[in-house]
Amino acid sequence: MSVLYVFISDGAEKEARFLENCKISWAMDLAVLRKTADCYFSKFRRFLIARSLH
Repeated sequence: MSVLYVFISDGAEKEARFLENCKISWAMDLAVLRKTADCYFSKFRRFLIARSLH
């Protein structure tokens, strides 16, 4: 199972399209992943997490 992370920023359709395809292994600790993502992508206004279809 994998998790699809989508980072969206107002007026940043290009980044959204690219990040849409970024799949991260579910095996990774979600807590650590979320903390890292919040830190690294803090410049983005919206942080959406959706489960990818398998």
